Formats: sequence, structure tokens, C-alpha cells
Amino acid sequence: GGGRLQPGGCYIVNQKLVLQGVSLDGQGSEIRSTRDANHPKDPKLEPHDGRGECGLHQGFIELKSNSSVKNLRLLRVGPGGYNECHYAEHGIEIRGATNTAATNITMTNIWGDCIYFQGAQGSEIKDLDCVSNGRQGGAAAKARDVHIDGFKVRKSSRSGFDFEANGTSAEDGIYNFE
Repeated sequence: GGGRLQPGGCYIVNQKLVLQGVSLDGQGSEIRSTRDANHPKDPKLEPHDGRGECGLHQGFIELKSNSSVKNLRLLRVGPGGYNECHYAEHGIEIRGATNTAATNITMTNIWGDCIYFQGAQGSEIKDLDCVSNGRQGGAAAKARDVHIDGFKVRKSSRSGFDFEANGTSAEDGIYNFE
């Protein structure tokens, strides 16, 4: 299946969009988050998980298996930069998914990484523009067969790209990542 946003439209979305088996064409639209850094705390989160004393883990888009997104701008209204309460609020997350793609995406003022891979396999990433993000432009922890072509990172708080192959087995590594 697939969907299209209104060409040049502007959407306010303050929760993570999870795409499963769907292709989304933003047609040049913008998705904005207007949540501020001091939103209410979530008592269900553990206080030592890096988020528990701060609030919810709400990135912009999570790509599940057989999903893609293209031609879209993601904007957090307000300042970007590092925020210890929101370091894991990424622009695009690919977690435990196969056959994903992201093309022609601009992300601005993302608190976490612009793109984050955790257990990703078979991802095609093309023409990403990351501006004023809070952590890394991108990060990978356990990824296989990922191809990135055209990834621009400007004003990153930490680094352009971070490889976090910190598992204990060969399955936890990063393989064929280019």
C-alpha cells in the first residue's frame, strides 16, 4: 500500500508515525512537531534508562519492514541541539526491519539522530539533509546490507555518523554498510 500527502502541505504531528508495509510520498510536504522539551513526565519509564525522568520517547517516523518514505521535510519547531531528556528522539528510526527506504528527506532541529539503525537489514537511503540535530547525524547499532547515497549533515551536536557495534555476538555487528 501507499499514501501521498498534499503537495507542499504542512502537518502538525506530535507523536511518532509508524509505517508498516507502506510507502509514503510527502510530495514536498512538511511534518512539524510542536512539542517542547518540557512535556509531562511518563512515570512508567525507568528512571535510569536515560529517559525516565524526562518524558516520552517520541521520534518522527519509524520504518518497519517493507516501508518507505520520500520527498518530505521533518521540522521540530523551536531550537535543535542536544537535550539529555530527548537524545533518543530520532528523525527516522529503522528498528528490527527489513527492506526499508528513505529518499529526499530534510530533517531540522531533531533532538536525537537524524537517522538511526537498530537491527536493520536491507535499507536504501538516498539524499538526506540533516540540519541542527542533537546527537549524531546518523547512528547504526546492529545493521546489515545498508546503502546510503547522499547524506549531508550540518550543525550536528556530536558527530556526523556513529557506528555503535556494541553487542556481544557476531549477530550484533554492522555488516555491508556503505
